[in-house]
Amino acid sequence: MPAIEETFRMYRRRDFDLVTVATNYPDEKTGVLKTLQAQHASSRNLMFSSDDTYAMQAAFDAKWDAGVPFTMVIAPGAG
Repeated sequence: MPAIEETFRMYRRRDFDLVTVATNYPDEKTGVLKTLQAQHASSRNLMFSSDDTYAMQAAFDAKWDAGVPFTMVIAPGAG
């Protein structure tokens, strides 16, 4: 996370966005917010609001066969 935030800070004045998505369960929101604050996360931060983490993974990549953290770069216009 620190390296990703550092990269975002370097490029945020350009046509570049960083969005993080926490894959934690909804009842873990307080811990997620503490972590983001500790990392001084200044990017857009979202949290999946369901216990169905498999559906969330499939929404990003139907063939997602990995753990977390998972990093994805999406080109402009893709999607």
